Amino acid sequence: MSIRFELCSDSNLLAQYYELREQCFRRELGLPDFDGGEDDRDRAGHILIARRGDRCVGGARIASGAPVSEQLNELDLVEDACCMWERFVIDPEVRTVQLVRDFCAKLIDASR
Repeated sequence: MSIRFELCSDSNLLAQYYELREQCFRRELGLPDFDGGEDDRDRAGHILIARRGDRCVGGARIASGAPVSEQLNELDLVEDACCMWERFVIDPEVRTVQLVRDFCAKLIDASR
């Protein structure tokens, strides 16, 4: 079964994404107390997920209102025209370089 990418509002798939990011951030980044649950920036942004059937195998938050305004000014970027990709995670069981590339391409499209 192929992996599809979509902006998600399905509560079941979002719950799977939050659980996946909590597990991966704790295990792979060594953050044992990391809380991957939904937060204000999730609710204010958009979540792009990678799914295989009814299973979320990856996701990332697309958030506006970047907390790096000073750096954007230094780069001559307009804050309203920028976004941040946050909490990017792909299940290690399916993670490949090609999947990361495909996901980033979809993030670019979804961020426009």
